[in-house]
Amino acid sequence: MRQGAVLAAALASLVAGQAAQAANCAGPEIAEAARVVEFEAMMMAVSLRCARAGVDMRPTFDRMVGTHAARFGAADTAMHRYFAPAGPRAFDRYATGIANKYGGGATDGGTCRVFNGLAGELASPASDGRVLGAVVRAMIRMPEGLDCPAKP
Repeated sequence: MRQGAVLAAALASLVAGQAAQAANCAGPEIAEAARVVEFEAMMMAVSLRCARAGVDMRPTFDRMVGTHAARFGAADTAMHRYFAPAGPRAFDRYATGIANKYGGGATDGGTCRVFNGLAGELASPASDGRVLGAVVRAMIRMPEGLDCPAKP
């Protein structure tokens, strides 16, 4: 009898935990916005590191941001709204974490030229949102805690 009660309590706890996780999941729109925000921050950090390595990709980065200003802006707005209930500094902590993730590390001219080429492709007026989305999904993994669990 005691084993049955322990098993029932464990199952109830597991089900409650899954329900809480599902209730708190951010949803695919926020998860995608987080990936776009992270991609932009990564490219900015790479741009700054490359400038120190002697490859100035900032003009190309700026053109890329201009080409996709609406998408980057919408993602930033979505993430600000997502973090707003946690307080006025929650988004800043999130953004600082992303910047710290990409701010360090060694950078060489070859890597900078690759990233500059990528930014150049995305800066092209022919580059649409689908291209940016594909690059973001290929380069930025799904942020932990923001994706919803799969439905059985």
